[in-house]
Amino acid sequence: MAALGMQPAQVEYLANDAPFVVFDVSPRSLSAEDAARGVSQVSLSYVAVDALSRVEVSTFTRSGMAGAVQVHGLPVRIDCGGGVAGYRQCTVPAIGAAARTSGDLQFGLRVEAEGLDGERSVVLVMLPVQRPMATAPAKRTATATTRRHP
Repeated sequence: MAALGMQPAQVEYLANDAPFVVFDVSPRSLSAEDAARGVSQVSLSYVAVDALSRVEVSTFTRSGMAGAVQVHGLPVRIDCGGGVAGYRQCTVPAIGAAARTSGDLQFGLRVEAEGLDGERSVVLVMLPVQRPMATAPAKRTATATTRRHP
């Protein structure tokens, strides 16, 4: 289920006990070309409704149809804060978003937030990875040859 205004990204709360809410993610889709050059980053914005002891983000990529999901690469874990209540922003490198696979490719953030009393929220944020468009081969143009008759 995607939050209002988050399309084409998808946000799914797997557990929602900690005082934590995903506010936004930017960009909402990734370019495979940028990820391959190492210039892709995702900015995760969240609101801690109450104090949190920690917020960690693990990244991964997955491909395939819903029934046949393959996870690629090792997850990368990033510390995204904690502390007093309020609005926070965390930058996450989009490592692995350019995995060379067939089918649909998504870059995922698994956000784990823990409250001071041990309550936890686990949220998945999935961003589509835009593959480069295949360029059509250039048309060969026939050159006109003129013959001179004697």
